[in-house]
Amino acid sequence: MGIVHKNNATIWTNEFSSEEAILKRTPYDPEILILGTFNPALQKTNFSDFFYGRNYFWPILYNIFKANSIELSKRRIAPNCKSAPKQLLPSLNQIFELCKLLKLSFADLISEAFYREGHNATELEGGKIQFKGRIYNLIRDDAYNGELGLKQIDAVKEIKWNDSQIIQYLHNTPSIKRIYFTRKRDSIWQRPIEEVERRTKLKVESLFTPSGNGLEGRPRIEKLINHWLYNESSDYSRLDPRLLRRYAPNFPTKYERL
Repeated sequence: MGIVHKNNATIWTNEFSSEEAILKRTPYDPEILILGTFNPALQKTNFSDFFYGRNYFWPILYNIFKANSIELSKRRIAPNCKSAPKQLLPSLNQIFELCKLLKLSFADLISEAFYREGHNATELEGGKIQFKGRIYNLIRDDAYNGELGLKQIDAVKEIKWNDSQIIQYLHNTPSIKRIYFTRKRDSIWQRPIEEVERRTKLKVESLFTPSGNGLEGRPRIEKLINHWLYNESSDYSRLDPRLLRRYAPNFPTKYERL
């Protein structure tokens, strides 16, 4: 076994559980699928407790749909965190409340890395892996500063893609009508996304990555919120405006002008 997805098979409560890196059990019929890339189970650096547990994803949704203001301004877990935080905001229970409110489900396109020769992969500090004398970063898409990324792992056929399982899940869950992919759909992600679209007839829309990397301006979370709600770039979509009208009518419209 190689580096598996952190939520490959997780039971959080008797209402929420995952299989095959997909949130398959929910107490509602999900209407929105949030499609991600990879959340590796790295013991030294990944302390997330749910899908998107580390970055700005849940603080963004909490601010919009619960606080109706910018109450949380930081990533849920700080980058390069070396131990599990004592308090996570929003809490896991608040995450479940947001899932119920918005009828969310989650799935990632990669379920495992180094799945053929995982016994030869060694976890290092900083979310990195040493494999056959090379250093790989399982968070980065491509090579950078001497480290290789997911694109290079795919090139040596050590990525276990999850699109077939996601497609089957979508066929079994006809309540899902909208899919948001949380990054630009290019590079190695284009093929599995096109396969999902082809075999389900559902459009996959892109939201700017909730890590905020590459997004200009500060405060970062406000720029992300603005992008998710009001973006007009052809490379990305935005959240369905009906969600805002239905569940957050009091969210300040000033963020449209950031």
